[in-house]
Amino acid sequence: MIIDFLGPNLIELFNYCGCKKFTISTVCLIALQVLNRIENIHKHHYLHRDIKPENFLIGIHEKSNIIYLIDFGLSKRYKNPKTHQHIPYREGRALTGTARYVSINTHMGIEQSRRDDLESIGYMLIYFLKGVLPWQGLKNGNEKYTRIMEKKLQIPTEILCYGLPDEITYYLKYCKSLRFEDRPDYDYLRGLFIKLLGTCNSLYGLNKEMLKFDWCFDDPANSIWNIFNKKNKANNDSKYGSAINRDKNEDNDVINNNDIIKNRKKSEVIKLKKQLSNIAEVNDFVSNENNPNYERSSESGDSKKSQKEQDKDKAKKEILDKDLIKEEVGESKIDESEETARDNFQPLTQDMEPGKLSV
Repeated sequence: MIIDFLGPNLIELFNYCGCKKFTISTVCLIALQVLNRIENIHKHHYLHRDIKPENFLIGIHEKSNIIYLIDFGLSKRYKNPKTHQHIPYREGRALTGTARYVSINTHMGIEQSRRDDLESIGYMLIYFLKGVLPWQGLKNGNEKYTRIMEKKLQIPTEILCYGLPDEITYYLKYCKSLRFEDRPDYDYLRGLFIKLLGTCNSLYGLNKEMLKFDWCFDDPANSIWNIFNKKNKANNDSKYGSAINRDKNEDNDVINNNDIIKNRKKSEVIKLKKQLSNIAEVNDFVSNENNPNYERSSESGDSKKSQKEQDKDKAKKEILDKDLIKEEVGESKIDESEETARDNFQPLTQDMEPGKLSV
């Protein structure tokens, strides 16, 4: 299913203008389009049942002067399209819709019909003109809806619409006077706002070019789209970006865990090698102790000599032994190998460090 990409809703535009209320001309323009939308839905034998500013969105760019109606999750068919039979009148129904804007009959548990959608539109228009409704801010737990209903019943239509044009009072009285199966006179209701719009034009000298929504005057450069696009992007990032970041963090956690395992394995291998080397040294020491040819260092404080040093010491001892033997026998001649060994031999001096003999 393909749907249009729409702009901000009316409550966002209401807050964007910053005046906490719309002008009469803007409310009239809104009312005319909203009545057209709800009449079209009623012609297709459906009720919307959730009229509120959040469900009316404007188009983007060249369609920014068009108001769209969304969210049909609570919609219900009120008439059979073949037999054109209206649904029966019933009581004891649960409240359906937004309590701030639903009709009095809906609060009382009466089955909704076309009159209830129109009454909800009336409350929404009053909210735009006054910026507040008398039953807003009531908080009393489970009795909140009951208190809202009582407030709506207590306040007469004239008091509710005090300070507003008479057309708003006529509109709300007409909606409350409709019976359950009555077909509303949409032309009459539109005529009220057309008349009110003409009155505004004559009073303030407005022409057709000046008949624009309030947010169009507050946003001559059409920068509102950038503002709401950034806002929607931020909301999407906060909504979906957390899942993406969570997946990335999970991947990083897996990588970090693998690194930890690798490092742990490396440390275990190093530790094992150290243990094996220690065991090898002990075995060598034991084998050398048991070997009769093994000689300990004369000085107890000296550390063990390396194999290379031991070989040098052994070679030195052999040469000295040969010299002693030759002196005792009195041989005059010395083999070339013995002379080479003697010439290459460097006796230990005070300047030389132990263990650094060259042969």
